Amino acid sequence: MPLQYHDFYCEGYCAFRLKDIIDIRSNKYERFFEKMLKEEGLLSQVTKPDIPDVKSMKELLEFFQKNETNIIIECEFEDEDDDIFSCGKISEIKDETLWVKEFDATGKWIEKELGLKLKDVTNIQFDAPYLNIFSKHLSDITKT
Repeated sequence: MPLQYHDFYCEGYCAFRLKDIIDIRSNKYERFFEKMLKEEGLLSQVTKPDIPDVKSMKELLEFFQKNETNIIIECEFEDEDDDIFSCGKISEIKDETLWVKEFDATGKWIEKELGLKLKDVTNIQFDAPYLNIFSKHLSDITKT
């Protein structure tokens, strides 16, 4: 699972569907980027995520559900207006639907859970500074 970088800062791990990969580039630009990260001491901070080997998005989501991990789930559609960006914990995975207990931008848990079709999940982010910091400041989930 790749780490995401933005302006030389690690933004956590992401998992995405293999069928969404259109092209892979690995040339002089990536070698130069790697060289810069190494010289800045940033490459040595890259570690393997603390998750088991999984064969599918469903297995990864089940792992996060079991461990009650806050994650970001994205569903991207042809019409961008339909895209979904959800932060929270997975409460249930049943048949081909997962249910997410979301939190909002004020750190409060949303009472109504969001149902998503597993086939629509295009990206899962975890161990990201955004999530890790928000998670420290969330209201008590039992009060929703």
